[in-house]
Amino acid sequence: MSLALSALAPAAQAQTEKWPNKPVRMIVPLAPGGGTDIIARILKQPDVLAQLRTDSLEPVGSTPAEFARAITRDIATWKKVVKAGNIKVN
Repeated sequence: MSLALSALAPAAQAQTEKWPNKPVRMIVPLAPGGGTDIIARILKQPDVLAQLRTDSLEPVGSTPAEFARAITRDIATWKKVVKAGNIKVN
């Protein structure tokens, strides 16, 4: 995950205006004890969290129900975008 985040850093710095203009919420939908859980715990350490907040990112805890709600919300949002843009989905 840190590799993915570091890959985005140069592109974000190249923009003229500050992006994102609101916090980005990252949801970890997997069970505790796995690799993703370990990364999520690292992201919650105060020094790492401070750096992420400097970059307008905020890792948050999540349950499977919260993840399902987020996915449902995202699907509804993108459904509106697809309809408004008359985008054809294959």
